[in-house]
Amino acid sequence: MHKASSKTLLAVLIIGLLFLGLAVGAYAQDVTFKTAAVTGPVVLEVNPAAHPFVQEAKRVTLFASITIGGVPAQGKKLIFYDRTPTIGPMMKGVSVTDAAGVATISFTAAAGAHTAFVKYLLGDIVPVILPGGVISYTGGQSVQSPGFNYTMTKVLQVSPANNVAVPTLTPDLTWAALAGAASYHVQVNKSSTFDAATMLTEADVLSPTTLYNVPAPLLTIFKPCFWRVQAAFPTGKSIYSEIWRTTPKNGAALTLSSASRTGNVVEFTASLTKTADGSPFTGKTINFYEDKNGDGVFVLKATAVTVGLASVTPAPGTVTKKWTTTAGPHTAYAEFAGDSLYAPAKSATSASY
Repeated sequence: MHKASSKTLLAVLIIGLLFLGLAVGAYAQDVTFKTAAVTGPVVLEVNPAAHPFVQEAKRVTLFASITIGGVPAQGKKLIFYDRTPTIGPMMKGVSVTDAAGVATISFTAAAGAHTAFVKYLLGDIVPVILPGGVISYTGGQSVQSPGFNYTMTKVLQVSPANNVAVPTLTPDLTWAALAGAASYHVQVNKSSTFDAATMLTEADVLSPTTLYNVPAPLLTIFKPCFWRVQAAFPTGKSIYSEIWRTTPKNGAALTLSSASRTGNVVEFTASLTKTADGSPFTGKTINFYEDKNGDGVFVLKATAVTVGLASVTPAPGTVTKKWTTTAGPHTAYAEFAGDSLYAPAKSATSASY
């Protein structure tokens, strides 16, 4: 009886070990992969010299080449990645190489610095869908290319500043130059959506010029317009600049007299006129600023309203202010902040005093 029980237990143990071996073998088969045969060294390169990257507004087109044993490899799946100084790397997609061993991909990229690279998986390629629908790939060993650095360019506007009124119906629009740009495309529109039906004008400006004068009679007094700029390169176009708004208003001119100084007290007279007819501009607030140490930092020293009676001194449209200053060289200017009808005005900086 005892011997029979021992034989039964031994048989059960052997059967259990056999099942365990089968299970381990099956598991091992699931997690292993077959490595693809490679006939020589694999060399990957992003944007080889024969295929420079192309930027078209917010989209970039990248190329990658692969050679195996020194021969361009056709039909190979290359996985493209992109990263920025703050984000990444992020997979951008998969592309198959052509007869020349070159794959290409296009995707949207933000302005600024980027680094792109590609991977080639030597083993079985298995797509895996991650949360959010992002597709990743698993498989065997991979070969990764060196990083390719590129910059998504974007035009930066200079003047007139955004949301600042201008005292003219033909303002000069200016922007910062972009290295390598052949020309710039300027658009001026009634709408911030830049619909074709509301386009006021668009023009191409050849580099190195970075100024466009809006011709008459496109703009209307008190009605805002919107403008943006795009650079054109031999291999593509930049991202459009931000959309800036400007509103033509009536113009005012402000002048500042030379300083009259008695001891530590300095006196200035500011004169405000309407540019349309040169008449005095009365009842408007003028601010006086002073830089007292030559570092370009101006401090508000006085505020006054231009007078409006012909019988008073000083004359209409002018205002005189005094304040106590310190020893050493100084400069000053006067400023009119503008109102609902008139654009801001600033005097030329006075001579040192």
